[in-house]
Amino acid sequence: MSKSRNRNSLLSSHNRSSYTNSAKDELMAMKYVMNKPDLPLYPLNDADSAIESHSKDSSGVEPSDTNHTYPDYNPWKDHTHLPEDKKQQELQRLSNPNFLNKGYFETPIVSNEYYSARNLIQATIFSSTDNCNNVLKELSQHLTNGYKTRNEVINKIRANSNNFKIPPRVTLTITKKESWLKDLANPSIPLLKISDKLPHGIRNKVLIESVCNKGVPMTRAIWFTKCVLYGELITIRKKHQIRGSGVSTEDFEAHWLKEWTQQVSDYIYKYSKEMGNISSQEKKTSYMNKLNYLLQYVQTLYVECLLDKTFFLSLILKFLKEGLPLQSKHINELMIYSRNEGDESEDDEINDLMLDENHKWITELDLNYGLRLVCLTMMKIFWNDILKFDYLCKEVSELLLLNHYFISKISFLNNKTNFRNLSDGLNQKLLALISDHVTFLFELNTNVFILPNFWVLINSTLYKILKDGEKGRSNQENEEIQGQLELIKYRNESLVLNMRQSTSLANSMTKLSSLPGQQSNAEVEESDHTFINRSSNDILRFIQQLDGLKLGALAEILRPEGTYRTESNELSQLSASLKSTLPSWRIGLSIIIHWSVSSYRCMRKSSENILIICNFLKRQVLQSFSKTSKSSINLKIEFENEILEIIYSIVESEPSTIINYNLYVLINELYQLKIITISSYLRKLIASGIFYLTPEDVTSGQNQLAQMHLNILQNLPVLNNRQCDSILKKWIPNGFNFKEKFEMGKNVLEKEILGLVSSNTKDSENMASYKVNIDSPDYPLHYIKDLNVGLKFLLVNWVTNELKSNVTKSPKLVHITPFTITSLYNFYSLCDNLTVFFKVLIKFILKNDSGMIIFYMDSLYLVARLVLRHFKLIKFMGGTGSTVTNGSESSSAYELFKLIVLNYKDQSTREFDYFKFEGIWNFIDNAIEKKQIEPELGKPKRQLDGDNETDSPLKITSDTKQDGKSFEYSYTNFKEDLDRLTTATSNYLSDQEVLDILDTLHLETELDKHHDSLATDGLTSPSNDEHLHEAQLLNRVLDYYFKHLPELSEENESLIVKIMANIQNKLRYDETLFRTCIQNFISLLLSLADSDHLILFVKKLCLFELVNIKDIINFFQDTNEDTANDKIAEEITYKLLLEEKNEDMPCSQLLLLNLVRDTFKFRNTSTHTFTILKGLRVGDSIFSTILFVLYKEPTLSFLNHLAVTNTKLFLDELILKIPTKDSIELLNILLGWKESQYVQTLGDFSKVVSRIEEFNLPLAQVLLRRICSQELFELPKSEIQFRMKTLVESFVGNLHFDFTSRNSYFGELFNYLIWDHKVCVLNILEDLVLLNTNFVTESSPRISLLVKSSGDEINLLPVLNDFFKKFSTSSTNVVGSSGGLFQNLQNFLTKLVEVTLSIGSKDNEHENISNAVSILLRILIIHKATLTKKIVSQDGEHFLFIKNLIKLLKSTFLQHGNEKLCILLYDLLLLLKTSLTEVLTLNLELDLSEGTSPGFNMGSIEETPKVDTNNDQEWNVTPTAPATTPGGLLATPNATATPGVVATPVINLQGNPSAHLSSIFNLPEPVQQNPFKEYLNSKIDSVLTLDEFELQRSGDIHVANESNLALVPTNQDSSSLSNALGILSNSVRSSNVKVQSYYPYKLRSFEILEDSSQGLNDSCINLQLFDAYTTRENPP
Repeated sequence: MSKSRNRNSLLSSHNRSSYTNSAKDELMAMKYVMNKPDLPLYPLNDADSAIESHSKDSSGVEPSDTNHTYPDYNPWKDHTHLPEDKKQQELQRLSNPNFLNKGYFETPIVSNEYYSARNLIQATIFSSTDNCNNVLKELSQHLTNGYKTRNEVINKIRANSNNFKIPPRVTLTITKKESWLKDLANPSIPLLKISDKLPHGIRNKVLIESVCNKGVPMTRAIWFTKCVLYGELITIRKKHQIRGSGVSTEDFEAHWLKEWTQQVSDYIYKYSKEMGNISSQEKKTSYMNKLNYLLQYVQTLYVECLLDKTFFLSLILKFLKEGLPLQSKHINELMIYSRNEGDESEDDEINDLMLDENHKWITELDLNYGLRLVCLTMMKIFWNDILKFDYLCKEVSELLLLNHYFISKISFLNNKTNFRNLSDGLNQKLLALISDHVTFLFELNTNVFILPNFWVLINSTLYKILKDGEKGRSNQENEEIQGQLELIKYRNESLVLNMRQSTSLANSMTKLSSLPGQQSNAEVEESDHTFINRSSNDILRFIQQLDGLKLGALAEILRPEGTYRTESNELSQLSASLKSTLPSWRIGLSIIIHWSVSSYRCMRKSSENILIICNFLKRQVLQSFSKTSKSSINLKIEFENEILEIIYSIVESEPSTIINYNLYVLINELYQLKIITISSYLRKLIASGIFYLTPEDVTSGQNQLAQMHLNILQNLPVLNNRQCDSILKKWIPNGFNFKEKFEMGKNVLEKEILGLVSSNTKDSENMASYKVNIDSPDYPLHYIKDLNVGLKFLLVNWVTNELKSNVTKSPKLVHITPFTITSLYNFYSLCDNLTVFFKVLIKFILKNDSGMIIFYMDSLYLVARLVLRHFKLIKFMGGTGSTVTNGSESSSAYELFKLIVLNYKDQSTREFDYFKFEGIWNFIDNAIEKKQIEPELGKPKRQLDGDNETDSPLKITSDTKQDGKSFEYSYTNFKEDLDRLTTATSNYLSDQEVLDILDTLHLETELDKHHDSLATDGLTSPSNDEHLHEAQLLNRVLDYYFKHLPELSEENESLIVKIMANIQNKLRYDETLFRTCIQNFISLLLSLADSDHLILFVKKLCLFELVNIKDIINFFQDTNEDTANDKIAEEITYKLLLEEKNEDMPCSQLLLLNLVRDTFKFRNTSTHTFTILKGLRVGDSIFSTILFVLYKEPTLSFLNHLAVTNTKLFLDELILKIPTKDSIELLNILLGWKESQYVQTLGDFSKVVSRIEEFNLPLAQVLLRRICSQELFELPKSEIQFRMKTLVESFVGNLHFDFTSRNSYFGELFNYLIWDHKVCVLNILEDLVLLNTNFVTESSPRISLLVKSSGDEINLLPVLNDFFKKFSTSSTNVVGSSGGLFQNLQNFLTKLVEVTLSIGSKDNEHENISNAVSILLRILIIHKATLTKKIVSQDGEHFLFIKNLIKLLKSTFLQHGNEKLCILLYDLLLLLKTSLTEVLTLNLELDLSEGTSPGFNMGSIEETPKVDTNNDQEWNVTPTAPATTPGGLLATPNATATPGVVATPVINLQGNPSAHLSSIFNLPEPVQQNPFKEYLNSKIDSVLTLDEFELQRSGDIHVANESNLALVPTNQDSSSLSNALGILSNSVRSSNVKVQSYYPYKLRSFEILEDSSQGLNDSCINLQLFDAYTTRENPP
């Protein structure tokens, strides 16, 4: 080979002329020198380089020689170019002797050099030495073209190259799968080692369980989750492509994401419920560690948008609803508890309810605190996102209020309730947490508290939460809260629709219809549709509160307007206008006085209810008047004049509707309390001119009116009134001598009362005179009983003063025995003056200032029982002299309680207490307020919930000095003594005392074997011998007591009771033994003893409270299976309940029996009620039953009270279960109609329509129901419609209103009809108003609907408005909507809009227009469930009906001056929008409801309650889909998307009217500004809560989707595909300049996946969407 051929071909750039002949120089010139490039360049064999770069030796050290220079060229390096550590290796390699034998051959750099230029360049260059430069140039051009071709073809990313291939899933054994998961959880093992394959079968809940159990590092757990989710998504895409349905892939993927979200929620649900099963500290630690990991994992999934966020939040919030008994059948019982919480009358009823099998759900409540704690924790974490969605806030507010209600009020009823496992401190913290969030939400947006579904249950909870925080707020903020509460209350009550749980408080005893032993009635199914829900402004609710003596909320209504607090200027006009919804104080006062004298209301013995009402008016209504203010004096005068006006109207009314005697008592008590004056009444009477005529000149009508006033004058408490005497002398022939009758009464009382007290008479000495019937002429006080009411009041005051004087001046001790107390009580009760008895006389006796009174434990116990029996009266009575902090009188109740405790402390040191004082102490403890809280200065005294202090526990706000004592007995002392008494244990007689009693009674000491066996017969092994001995002793005493009952003295009887009470105390922990002994004894006597003797014996046991009346009744019901004893047991039961007189019993014992009986009726209403009803249902006719024959009057009184207070129970359990003829006759008797006026057919109602009123409404409702059911049974529909129309026309034509037509009985008259008949009445009245209303739109716009009624024209609009309002709030079923109805509504709305738009300044017609608008809205509410489909089918193209409603909303008439209607229409339109959206998207939702991901239904793990997307109520106030947004209640759903959040896609129905809903429902917000903006506090801030940065910027998805990043396409044709995919181009062309196009892009979270493979993961750029590719180009 020549020298020139051996030259290095790489020296082509060297000039040949530069070569020298020097071999060294030539060799040096041939040495390769190449500088390293400044920029990193891509090598030729990228794949091999990648392998090399990722490979590691066994020691884990990467090869150091990995730095490449220029592509396609790897120059040879001699030892001078190598590092020091490799020089020796290279020298040794080159010294290989094989090179000498075989020659040196350079190892190829790449595995295949076929496409490299190495061989070609070498062969070409060395082929000739003449044209090297030309050859190199030509080769360079070819090489450049090759690079270009590679860039455009070889290096282009093809269709499948940007689809990242996730690691394949392989099936592994359980052992290998566990090993793989352990490696995943081990951060020291590189992901590359385990990411080549994924175990198959780990997905959904199993995936979550695996990463939580293994504690996989969060980054790895998210990587694994993304891999699994991406694999599932690929499966879905293939499934969708195969199916080829018309729904887009995006919709299926969105539904798949919801299913995965459901899986996450299900796992959290399952794991949270396990919290209650933790029983050890080790399990607790393990559980909490896993829970913390789970919360962090879920939080990361949420931030990384690997969940459907809004759907996830909705699912999590459902946890708070888990376990809550919100079914309609349970709401009644919950309302009973809420209504009677703290009321001692219902304690036993609640216990009955809990023990009843039909109400076993109460004792099985499981308020799983694990679910709630986890849910509240997650709510705190994602709180800022929840606040962005109004519908989520609404759901949160409802669920928080429900949980607060159940945790605070219901959980203690159930021993199994898990909340009992929480400490009191944690429980209170939980309630405080809920309260803080509720308060924050209320001040953030009050609209989220429009919650009509459970408003009747949670409204009191909302009031309580806001009230509890009242102290820490300013006056202004409290005023704002009060105003907003009134508004929310109105809006919720207006929207209470079709809800069976919204039952009336009046009907809350529905629970009684399913008590143990009661048979269900087939007809009750019809009445299941009958529920009453009365709004706060309903006068029927006002009457209902009067019937229950719930007077607290009525005080403010009854105060004249001038006594209201001055509202702050900031209080919105809307809130202020809501006050007009309440009955005016004049109407309220008229109702309360009419109620007091109505013949349809029983005022109880001694007219007690009238006394309660009068004292209530004095202490709670008039007490707020200033005593010195001139305006207050004028208001008092106005109040007095209004009472007199009402009395005059009562006198002029139908005589049969009032009880004259009650009217006289009412006037006298009002005068005695100085509410009215006699002089004012006489002046008004004289001014009327009725008595200017002579008796001969008056007409019959005038004579009747004059006679009524004459009767009132004769019953006034006056002795020397000239005007009164003058009128009476003129009009009464024989005159009326007040003084003579008064003196005679004094003589009787001096003998029978004053003499009785001073002579220290006992029961036995005066029993004969007081045994006679009170109506008998032989009764000692018969003369007093027949006196007029005014004289009775005068005599009461006289005898009270005389008693006090005589006792004070008595030369000897005055013994106050039970007989004395009873005689005094009977006298004051006979004179209808128990106010003086308790306020003056009892206090005088208990104080004993003179020290001349002596009484014992039996007298004190009788006094205490009387105080408890009349507590409702006493708590409204003011004290005597002492005052509380605000200057008003203290309560008489506290003074009496204090005196009872003081006297008991004294008596207990001298006597053995065998009475049941523990019940007295518990009552007092429950009645007084637990804490003294002094009101802060400047704080408003008005409570947020409007409850008056008299309906809450008795408030003690000051220490009172005991008169006549040298020490102060403060409230603190009183409370300490009371606490000691309530916790004291029973005392026992000593053995010697027992023997002394037995010896005194001459009881045999040896055992009677017969009775001993009786004592223990049927008992379950007594716990010890002592109990057996006590049972035997009890049996001997019972036998002795029964045999010697007629001749026993009072002393011996008290000894017998004392020893039996001692036995009862000893057996108090084994009450069954004591009760069974007595029952066994009575059971033996049923067949052996005389019935009268046995009845007296049982009464004695009951009055001494040795046995409970309820136990006796239950025992007799069990023995009724024995027909031989049936009659005697029945006789004992009815006499025990109804017989008020007993000649064989001392009057003091009879009084005590009546008190025990009243307590039983009060605390065991269900047992008493059904015992009487059962007795009335036996036999063929109710009128032949024992109850009706022997106890007619008390039975009728009971039935009248039951019909008034519990109409539904009266209907279901009596009227529908007795023959129709009997039921109709009974109802006519209760209505007090003459036999000639009896209503027996529908046609007969025309005779009595004008006599139907608010007070006899329940009886009229039931009668109407019974007759309609009888006459219309199985008639054709047309005939039913005709008869009902005739009936309705007769009612409309004879309307009569005592109070107001806007709020009357007519609205509920048809409520108890069966549903079909009720709907028929509704349709008739709808046609009446929609077709007959007269619209005038010309000069003076007006609306009218007049009808002739009783000879006068009546405006029906307010009457029908009231009817539709009450129907909408009490209907319980779906009302159909016909096409004709919709057309009538559309026509009515069109005319109404014309009137409202043409109206000018306010005039007298505005009330009718408001009524017309209200009627329209109520009809829409009633038909809400079916009207939506009619709108879509008949008006779905243009939505003219909706547009007219919006015009009505925006009209000046509603926007200014009719805020209540405006807000109601606004809420209604929101519901309508949701309903229309659901109807229009229903088909698509059905398509998407099919499962899209295989294997999601895993039955091994419990699932959470799914979100109900097919609610049978079309208008759901709390929608499950996002219907509202942070921007306002009416913002469109797609406006809720947050940047970087994968939101649920909005379904766009092309060509469907739903696409236009958002533009149609452009409604003005009712409240533009948040009134609480400046009051929002940070009490709910928590370190757990994710802030906006963490939610929007902290995840990988937010970094990858940085809005500043864009992709530049390389091909011009890429825009076509991009535009086709809906990607907006920002390309801008000017005349000379073209601006490069940029395209935004978004990556889904599971696409952002760490590359664990050996190649490049190009999918992170989502290139296919933009038709783009990547290249690796070296610098030119």
